[in-house]
Formats: sequence, structure tokens, C-alpha cells
Amino acid sequence: MKRILFLAGLVVAAATLFLTSTSALAQDAGKSTVHQIASEALSGSRTVTVQVPDSYAAYASTRFPVLYLLDGETNLAHAGPVVDFLADNGRIPEMIIVAVHAGATRAQDFTPPVEGQEGAGAGSAAYLAFLEDELVPFIEDRYRTAPLRLLSGHSMGGLFATWAMASESHLMDAWLAQSPYLVDGAGPGVVDALAAGVTATGSATDTPYYYANLGDEPDLEAGFGLLEKHLGTLEPAAIDWTLERMPAESHMSTSLKGLYNGLTGYFVDLWPMAAAALEEGGVEGLSAHIAGLSEHYGYDVLFSEQPFQDVTQRFMMQRDMASAREAAALYVEHHDPSVVAHFLHGVTLASTGAAADGLKEIERAIALYEAAPDPALAPVYGQLKQLRQQLGGGQ
Repeated sequence: MKRILFLAGLVVAAATLFLTSTSALAQDAGKSTVHQIASEALSGSRTVTVQVPDSYAAYASTRFPVLYLLDGETNLAHAGPVVDFLADNGRIPEMIIVAVHAGATRAQDFTPPVEGQEGAGAGSAAYLAFLEDELVPFIEDRYRTAPLRLLSGHSMGGLFATWAMASESHLMDAWLAQSPYLVDGAGPGVVDALAAGVTATGSATDTPYYYANLGDEPDLEAGFGLLEKHLGTLEPAAIDWTLERMPAESHMSTSLKGLYNGLTGYFVDLWPMAAAALEEGGVEGLSAHIAGLSEHYGYDVLFSEQPFQDVTQRFMMQRDMASAREAAALYVEHHDPSVVAHFLHGVTLASTGAAADGLKEIERAIALYEAAPDPALAPVYGQLKQLRQQLGGGQ
């Protein structure tokens, strides 16, 4: 009787524990490495900072999508936390960030050629060659990358992103442009090239995604309006696009909000749709949804832990332990090195009559914690030791 009462109490305690504590389980910025890359295309070198997600070391066979971030020396400060936050909460997959530092030739690198003004300082063709022929191969040779790439640029970086998409739309799966600097001769020319280029290269099975936003920026309004006009004439198969006006934002603040909305817009099918799949088909429906997403994005998507915790918690709070057990098993399937996954699986197994199997999961969770103690998981560790004792395991 004591064991039954203990398990019943632990079910509620475990569920409520994660409602308050797990949002802080993966807040580290990941590991960053700085590279100097010699470039023939640019006749010089460029600095890049590569930040890998927390799961990169723990999931040694997993591949991750890559976000190429222009003006990386300044934009990484907000882009890193945005990506971490969204990934921790299941809105986007964990990603490798390649922050490309701008140099003294930033204006030249990001300026596309203007018709009738050849040689007027435009260096975007060389910079695009650097990205496609030098930087992307460098990253993919050295890191476990998934076949999914995104590029984000702000201001002149947004101008470059828009032009590059028109020129080589196949290079990235998503192009995010915050406050693109579509002014003077370059702006209209880039917009015209975008319409013509994407129409020629787009297809129903390989459709690029484009996001752009604009704050309270009268000088950029004409170019943004022209962009909106041209994109509205394209066939849906040519490009999946979103334009967003943010009248309460400045030229600088659009960078953070635009990155957030651009990423969640591209990965809109990830977790919100998973919640619907769960409602309609239970854990089996959720599993099928995850498999479908991996097929859609072209690689084995690693969901963050938080959504799996949310699903398991929901069933535990409803005292539907059979469904909670299925959800926890799915959690372990996708996050085997996770202390929390094995803890919840152990609790749900023990609560559904499989005490011996539950004990094995508890022992596994304890071993994982003791191999790499995490202060954020100290309350979980205390629960684990109590449960092991109640189930007849070691001290």
C-alpha cells in the first residue's frame, strides 16, 4: 500500500515539477568556435563563429540544420538566444549557427550590381561565390549538418539575402531579410530580379521560403511596397513568402523580431501542428506526425525535450497513465541520453504495473545524472533516488 501511495504521489509531483523547472534545463549557449577562412573569391579571409547546440555532443550521430547569419559579429548576440529559446520550446529544431563576420568591405560585399552601373562597387557576386563555393563546403565538411540551410540578413544583409535568393535560390531553403535595404538603384533592380529568378527556378517540390519585415522606416517603404507588389504576382509553387510590417519597431529592432517570426514561420508545421496531431490521433498520431516532418524537411528532425515533457505531463495530470507511458516511451526513443526522459518513463512504467522495467529506467536516469550532474536537475535526482528505494533497487 505504501508503494502504491508513493507512486500516486510521485506521479503528481513529477508532473508539477516539470511545469516549473524544465524550462531552464537547456539554457547554455552551446559551444562556439571561431574560424578564419581564406577566400579566393574575396581575395582575402573572413571570420566566422560557429555555435553548435547543446545536443550536438550528446547526440553524436544526429545532424542539425544550419543558420547562416550575416553581420554575425553583432547579430549573434541576439540570434543565439532566440534560436535557443525557440528550440528549447519546440518551435524550431536545434540548429548550428554560422555567424559570418562583416569586414571593412561590408558595403561592397552586400551590394548587388545595378543595371547600367557596372563596376560601381558591387561585390555581391563574389560574396555569393564565397558562400556557395567556400563557406558552405567548409562547414559541411567539418560539422554534422542536415541538408537544410537558412540565411538571415538585416538591412544591407537583407538586401543581399533578397538578391542572392533571386540569383541562387537553391543554395538555401529559407531566406530571412529584416528591413532589407531596397533603396536607390539596387532596390528596384533586386526586386525585379527576385520576381524573374524565382519564377524560373521554383517548383512545387522544392519551393524556397522568403520572409521580410519592415519597421517604421519611411526611406525603405517604396522598395518594400515594390517587393510586395512583385511577390503577389508569383505562382505559389515559385516561392512561399511572408512580408510583415512592424510600425512600432525601429530599423534596428526589426532584426530580432524578424528573425523570431521568420524562423517560426518557416517551421510553422513543427510543434503547433504536433499538438493537433496528438489531439486527433494520440501518441500514435504524434509519432506519425514526427515521421512526416522528417520526410518533409529532408532529415531526421530532433524535437526538443520540452514538447515530449508537455505531452507526458498532460496525460499524467489526467491520470491517464497508459497514454503517459506511451508518450514517455516515445520521449526515450527520441532522447535516449536524457535524464528526464528515463525518469518519466520509469515513473509511468512503475505506475502501470511494470515495476521491474520501471526500475531499469530509473537506474538508467540515475547513471546519466551521475555521469554529468546538472544543478537544474537536482530535484529530479532526489526523486529518482527515492523511487529507486521504493522499487527495491540500490541505495
